[in-house]
Amino acid sequence: MAASSSALVSVTIYLLLGNLDYVAFDTCCGIHDWHGKTKVADDKWHHAVVFFDGKNKRICIDDELDAEVKSPHKVMGKAITRYSYIGIGSEAGTFDTATGINWAFKGIMDEFFLYDRALTAKEVVHLATVPVNPFPVDAKAKLAVSWAQIKDEQ
Repeated sequence: MAASSSALVSVTIYLLLGNLDYVAFDTCCGIHDWHGKTKVADDKWHHAVVFFDGKNKRICIDDELDAEVKSPHKVMGKAITRYSYIGIGSEAGTFDTATGINWAFKGIMDEFFLYDRALTAKEVVHLATVPVNPFPVDAKAKLAVSWAQIKDEQ
């Protein structure tokens, strides 16, 4: 897996795009729709990692480089204000308004991490394969998980 140790700049992450099957993310404006190649809408858990180092965008699925593309942007969000949310692919230009195309994520996210730098390949593999959860929480009967399950069943 190729990963950069350069600084990670904030990204908008979608766990789907268009046909709702792939991990995708964008970094800024002019729209640069792009997504991975591995279908993740298969009712199985996947370890998804996205990287942006100011030059390239990468998606890794289950410890393998899934897709890589040169980014047309070096920084995030300077030209267009977006109120985006992890998972829904919002293109809202003002707070609390219509989100545009509905790319809503259906499922549960667990152990979401956001770093202020790009992780090394070794760090990503460690987080994906460590035998003990580095941040152990018993999720059983927790409110966030219960709400996620209720929403997923709708």
